[in-house]
Amino acid sequence: MSETVAKRTKAVSAMIEATSKGRALMGGTAAMRKAGEAYLPRFDAESEEAYAKKLKRSTLFEAFPRAVEQMTGKVFAQPVEIVDAPDQMNEWAQNIDMQGRDLSTFALEVFRDGFVSGVSYIMVEAPRRDAETTRQQASENGLRPYLVHLQVEEILGWKTALFGNVLALSQLRIMEHLTEQDPADEFSTVEVEQVRVLDRLPDAVQVRLYRKGKKDAWVLVDEYLTEAPEITVIPYYAKRSGFFTGKPPLEGMIDVNISHWQLQSGIRNNSHYSLIPVMLLTGFDDDDLLTQLRCLDARD
Repeated sequence: MSETVAKRTKAVSAMIEATSKGRALMGGTAAMRKAGEAYLPRFDAESEEAYAKKLKRSTLFEAFPRAVEQMTGKVFAQPVEIVDAPDQMNEWAQNIDMQGRDLSTFALEVFRDGFVSGVSYIMVEAPRRDAETTRQQASENGLRPYLVHLQVEEILGWKTALFGNVLALSQLRIMEHLTEQDPADEFSTVEVEQVRVLDRLPDAVQVRLYRKGKKDAWVLVDEYLTEAPEITVIPYYAKRSGFFTGKPPLEGMIDVNISHWQLQSGIRNNSHYSLIPVMLLTGFDDDDLLTQLRCLDARD
């Protein structure tokens, strides 16, 4: 049982905070509206109802998302090619993540994510083998290595050590969000949080799985050894800030895009009110004006 296994380190929390603005922009108008006052402040004298209407009228000019897509498109204008690789590797590359994505698509998504957060991660995973398995059995049952894309938000923390005078991971904690069958309803599913802890031992990597138990404490539900000699999680740096860390390479553009979101919102809403027609009557004294207004009401 543990109360801190799911706690993020300060380094990870800082990366997530730096990434949040870019994530919201990548989500377009809907995500920026959902973020509300985080990126579109409400004036002191502005009512909640007036702010809600202003938010609905605001639209995002997607400068940052377009820049990310354009740069990604230039890099991956041609598909990724594997040179001098075994036929088996070429076959695996057609479904590199065991979810239907080929190597080019997978690499493109990792690259694109890196330009938002500054760093993204690739984990080499393999199905668990509880008994001795032949190559034929492994091939028939799909028991082969595959790649998993990990974003900054899924990393909880890590430890490092020197292995043969090389700095490498000695421990890594990952937050996983699983969808499982609801035991009470065959037609429903439930979302489950699970912490995966990878520990590098002298000759293998140990995997520990934690889930929430009573009183919100994290309980060890499974553990096993893998055949991997090291923790096979590789960072892709778009802008490296340290070991296993990065920061958004287009941070300045992100801030400018958010400023434009705020400016556009103000202009659009001010235009909305300034374009509302207002009746103006001149050339009457107070008594005549009241008479004219009554006549107008009668005609309506």
